[in-house]
Amino acid sequence: MGAEKIWDVMHGLKPILVMLMLQVGFAGVNVFYKLATADGMNLRVLLAYRFLFAAAFIVPFAFFLE
Repeated sequence: MGAEKIWDVMHGLKPILVMLMLQVGFAGVNVFYKLATADGMNLRVLLAYRFLFAAAFIVPFAFFLE
């Protein structure tokens, strides 16, 4: 009976934990962008890399799920 209650609590916390992990990821990317631009990387090149990596991540999902 106790394990079911713990599982229910963890199931209820899942959206909060996912949101927390997403925010930590956004903060890490923001720090990376700040360090890259402070080091002299061109902003256009940084955005091009951003779009390339995003496309490389999304294309397999689109390919297999469609």
